[in-house]
Amino acid sequence: MPFLGGGALGATYFVPNTFSNDGGSQVLVIGKNATGTEIADMLYEHGLIRSTQVFKLWLALSGTGSKLQSGHYQIPNKVSVHELINLLQEGHVESIKLTIPEGYTVGDIAIALEKKPKL
Repeated sequence: MPFLGGGALGATYFVPNTFSNDGGSQVLVIGKNATGTEIADMLYEHGLIRSTQVFKLWLALSGTGSKLQSGHYQIPNKVSVHELINLLQEGHVESIKLTIPEGYTVGDIAIALEKKPKL
């Protein structure tokens, strides 16, 4: 029986957390000094994990709760706890590309930034 329980626990770590057929992704903003509980709640609210308790359990078991980094993340809709924890530790941050032509003033740059859809 312990083997069966261990297998089920392992499945929660490596199997994608959602049943979504959507191959898209979501942008999440993890604030500076966000706790593991706050991050788990945010991931749950966005449908990226099925259980905040399981996510927090894996943070505790892997010793990675204090290693998660703040930033803007592009997170796939189908992701496992293992992949999420790695992503949030490595600091894969969403990047936004903007070309500022020579001669632009601060006002011109502000207008260009306002027009950028992902900001």
